[in-house]
Amino acid sequence: MPNQITHIVLTSKVFTETFNKFNKSEFYIGTVFPDIRFLGAIDRAKTHFDDVTLASVLKAKTSFMAGLLFHNLTDRIFIENVINILPKISELPDIGGAVKLLADELFYDRVNNWPEIIGYFDKVIPEELDFSIVELDFGIAEKDLSKWHQTVSGIFRKRPTDASNSRFMRVINFSENYINQANRSLPIIRSHDDAVKILSDFYDNFDHLIKN
Repeated sequence: MPNQITHIVLTSKVFTETFNKFNKSEFYIGTVFPDIRFLGAIDRAKTHFDDVTLASVLKAKTSFMAGLLFHNLTDRIFIENVINILPKISELPDIGGAVKLLADELFYDRVNNWPEIIGYFDKVIPEELDFSIVELDFGIAEKDLSKWHQTVSGIFRKRPTDASNSRFMRVINFSENYINQANRSLPIIRSHDDAVKILSDFYDNFDHLIKN
């Protein structure tokens, strides 16, 4: 549910304390991997699972799979603690897209090692190609995996702007109607104090939320 920047920021917040038994770069690759579906390379149902818990993440057989499962856990927590409790803002026909963009803006500077993280995506790792390792068969071509790595590492390089958001949404095949609506909605939600506070509280409490 959150965008890839937010997934990385939240992973960075809790990795050292909670997931340090895993390989860091492979976990980070895994935590944004499920959204490769936006390139049309795979159906959402093959990378998004219900009822993922912290315990199931910790039991994962590989670091990549742990990151993939953590993506799912983060999605659920974001929906429960942000999307479902946001105030009704009558000016916004769809608050979901805009609040994800706002989360990226608010959280981006919480990470101070973006160059290191970008380096994790320099190459496709074996588990992305040979899914027998994680006992799942996603069947994604290497060219699509490489495109995904390049695409996400590109958005990690600079703090998001309206222009960079639009470029990224076009690359991952969002419709022009969706993009225009998000661009219209973002300034409104950006100035909405309750929405900003909900996101800030979510980030501050995230390490506790994943344990519930």
